Formats: sequence, C-alpha cells, structure tokens
Amino acid sequence: MDFTYKGVNFHYENTDFSKTTTADTIIVLKPEGFLHMYDQYFNQFPTSNVLEIGVFEGGSLIYQALRHPELQFVGIDIRKKSDIVLDHIKRLGLEDRIKIYYETSQDDEKAIRQIVLENFGDAGFDVVSDDASHLYQLSKSCFEIVFPLLNDGGFYILEDWAWAHWEGFQSGKWENQPALTNLLIEIMMLIPSQPGLMHSLDTFPAHAVMRKKTSGKERLNLDALIKKRGRELVLV
Repeated sequence: MDFTYKGVNFHYENTDFSKTTTADTIIVLKPEGFLHMYDQYFNQFPTSNVLEIGVFEGGSLIYQALRHPELQFVGIDIRKKSDIVLDHIKRLGLEDRIKIYYETSQDDEKAIRQIVLENFGDAGFDVVSDDASHLYQLSKSCFEIVFPLLNDGGFYILEDWAWAHWEGFQSGKWENQPALTNLLIEIMMLIPSQPGLMHSLDTFPAHAVMRKKTSGKERLNLDALIKKRGRELVLV
C-alpha cells in the first residue's frame, strides 16, 4: 500500500522483501499498525533516543523521524550501505537526527557499544526495536547485549516473535530454525529469577515489549541468570 506523509512517498511492504527504496518511494517493511504502535512508547519519553536494529530499506526510521521531530534515531543493519536511503535522509534534512550503521551485526557487542556511546553518550536511549534476523540465537545475543544498555524504565521491543507459529513458516528454509518464541520463554523465566532486572514482559500477536527496571551495563547471560533447578530447556 502506498501512502504519503509530509510530502514523502512511502510504500508498506509485507511480502516482497526484494523491493528496494527508490528515488521516488521509500519502502517500509512493517504493517501500518506497527508504525503507530510505537507512538505509545515514544510518547513516554518526549526527548528520547531510539535504537533500531534492522532498518531494511530505511522506511520506518525516516517515517518516525518525520512523525516525531523531538526524537533522535540510530539504526544498525547487516546489509550493505544504501546510498538511496542516505540520500533521502540528507534531502529531508534529517542527517542530524538519523544515523545508520550498515554492515553491523546485531550480535557485534563491540560495535554496538561503540555506536551507543558515540551517539547517545551519558543520555543513553529509552526505546530499542529488534526487527533484524528474527533468528533465535542472534536475537538472544542481541538482547543480552542491548537490554542492559537501555535507560532504566526503557522499552525493548521484539518484533515478529511468533513467526514459527504462522502458516507460511511451517516448511522451507525456516522449518528447522529454533523458534524465536524460545527467547520469550527464557525472558519470562528471567523475570522471577532476577527480579531487579525487568518490570514486565507484554506479548502481543506480532511483537513483545520488555520494560527495564534497573541493572548494570554489563552483558547479560540468560543461561546463567535463569534459575531452572538444574534442568535444560528443549528448544521448540
């Protein structure tokens, strides 16, 4: 679906991931409702810094920066640099509020820490979205790295956690991948195991939201922190 916001042409794309942003149209790899879902979290921090992991064709970053002129955005993605996306950011005068780091994996702790320090400094950041690989181990490593870096009270939003339970993912290249649901189960057990870390875990049909309570900045180790009476989890 095509739409225009503040004179900029966007296109929602949920099926054809080969589509790319062009000089005329910016691709948004999210349903329409997802973009508006973020308002409730952004609005709790009127001067928030936001980290987006997995920027695809830049659509959500650019749209949210236009919609929320008070916010600063940093995105990372394993993809190669998109000059067209960067040209849109420059043309729209958003270079001071959007920074994208390409060829950066969501489990690269050294790079992520440096990016956060350089862009957010002592102010930190209050909202992070993970819309990157959707793979269990990569997403788990990302959570262990990034969640501690959030400001106290901040939100960690994990998109598409339920892919393993959707009709189109029951066979093919995703069939033998561990479900991202496993990570949510581990986070659910983390809350009572380490009650000082997290206020809540809220799950919705296509995203989950974890709210940080307080912790140090050191990387988490879920396997070590979760109390499970010496038993091992069997991955779905």
